[in-house]
Amino acid sequence: MLHNRKDPESGGIMKPADDAVKPAGKTVLEVLKMKHPNQSEPHPDAFIECDELPVLVDVIITESHIRKVAHKLSGSSGPSGVVSTHWQAFLLKCGNHCHRVGRSESSES
Repeated sequence: MLHNRKDPESGGIMKPADDAVKPAGKTVLEVLKMKHPNQSEPHPDAFIECDELPVLVDVIITESHIRKVAHKLSGSSGPSGVVSTHWQAFLLKCGNHCHRVGRSESSES
C-alpha cells in the first residue's frame, strides 16, 4: 500500500491480523479470503479425450517482434499486469541488457 499524498501518515504495509477498516470488523486476512473463492474441481465434461495430440508448431520470436509489440502495449497489458509504459521502457530503452530480457521473456511465451 502506498502513502496517501494528502495524508502522509496513512498507508503502509498491513499485516494479516490488522483491522481492514472496510468492511468494519474484518481483518486483512478475512477480506482477502472473501475476495478469493475456494478452489473447485472442474467438471469432467470440461476435458476433451483424444488419442492424438495436435502437432506442436515451433514459433520463433525475434527481438524485432518484441520491439514491434512493445510499441503497441497499452494499459496494464503484459505479464503480472505491469503498466505498459514500464514494459516499454524496460524492453526498449535500457540498451543491451533489455535485449537479453526480451529474449528471456519471449522464450517463456
